[in-house]
Amino acid sequence: MKLSITDLQNFLNSHEINFVNNYDLTKKSWIRSGGKIRTFIKLKNLNEIKKVLKFLKINQSNYYTIGNISNTLIRDGEIITPFINLSLFNKIKQLNNKNGLHFFAGSGVSIPVLSKYVTNKGYTGLEGLFGIPGTLGGGIFMNASSYGDSLTKNIHKIVSINSDEKIIVTKKKNANFSWRFSQFQENKNLIIGAYFFFPQEKKINKQLSEYKLRQFLDIRRKSQEKNYPNLGSLFATENIYSDLKFVSYSFFLLFILNRLVNFIFFKKIFKKYLPNMRTLINLMYLKILKFNDKSNFTLSDKTINCLINKGSIKSSDGINLVRKFQKKINNKIKLENIILDKIL
Repeated sequence: MKLSITDLQNFLNSHEINFVNNYDLTKKSWIRSGGKIRTFIKLKNLNEIKKVLKFLKINQSNYYTIGNISNTLIRDGEIITPFINLSLFNKIKQLNNKNGLHFFAGSGVSIPVLSKYVTNKGYTGLEGLFGIPGTLGGGIFMNASSYGDSLTKNIHKIVSINSDEKIIVTKKKNANFSWRFSQFQENKNLIIGAYFFFPQEKKINKQLSEYKLRQFLDIRRKSQEKNYPNLGSLFATENIYSDLKFVSYSFFLLFILNRLVNFIFFKKIFKKYLPNMRTLINLMYLKILKFNDKSNFTLSDKTINCLINKGSIKSSDGINLVRKFQKKINNKIKLENIILDKIL
């Protein structure tokens, strides 16, 4: 990277563009580990985006776009690559449409806020995503979904900007959405926001929609890690236990045991014991993986598909564990968490 940190920050100051010097990932990232980003740029409008992109291109500088840092594990040490954040693009504008709910949401709108907005309007379709801590931009980038609800299902168009400062409007059918994938993972355009449309047939009783939201949130609290900092699902899979059942004889036996436990203990009389039994099985998985060591980074005892941090500030501990896990399962499943261990 030819551009110096001083020159970049002088440019930002001269144009009154907000940035944070030495953005501390041990305090700001959801996993609470990592180094310091020397220039964390918080853009608030399209004019600022164009100015920064033009300056970075002229100076042949790479950059990285980030949201809430709720899905990304970033290396330790000083990080000189500038990070661009669009969390200030956090407005929702309702549009006129007699046939349903039509609105534009900025990429910085949090997914829980978006889900609640649609629910409050009496429409269904985003309740299952309420507990996801990311932003709309990140959700589009990875094609987020949860409990049968897809963030992108009711998207009409996505607005982005490329490195040449050109605004691109992409119809949903051209965004190449598939399981945990979108074209934005390849073209690297900055996602500015998206137009949503929920047809009248998606309109339900508001109380029912809110009830569904609370039900999904309750399930999430009971089944997902909440005691330690984490980045949500580690791997892009709907059922990690099923995907790993043929990795080894031990995994297969635990998979069968897991199925039996879910069948037996899901019955009403035993249901209160189900969380404890799942914890026991997950601890057995951790033992097979040999992750019951003294590292503060480990896998959750609620699900082996979640990396947790019990007190380390070193991302290298977590990155090493993830690489060890990938090797153990022969890289059978694609990572959902993003690992930036090579970024400058």
